[in-house]
Amino acid sequence: MNPLYVFIGGGLGSVLRWGVGQWLDPVGTLAVNLIGSAVLAFLAHPDMGIVGPWKLALCVGLMGGFTTYSTFNLEVLKALQEGNGQRAIALMLMTVLGALVAGALGWSLAGRVAG
Repeated sequence: MNPLYVFIGGGLGSVLRWGVGQWLDPVGTLAVNLIGSAVLAFLAHPDMGIVGPWKLALCVGLMGGFTTYSTFNLEVLKALQEGNGQRAIALMLMTVLGALVAGALGWSLAGRVAG
């Protein structure tokens, strides 16, 4: 039964990722990774009390389908192949640092909401 929760959440997350990417093109991947980092940290915070099937559906499935590291990686590689090193470096820095900040904000918010 556990894979079903991951499957359903992953499908929903993938559709959400596609929609955000369309809506926020050309920065959709960056936005998804930042939003996903914040939301995953929020949901995974122990004080939120999300466990069992809900944790699988939301954290592993939904957020796993929503975030797009592989797409981010491909965009960086394409920028490098096109000789646009500045864009590649900017994407890497904004995604990695931005995702860390967004994750910290999600974690902090969960502590305040649940506490």
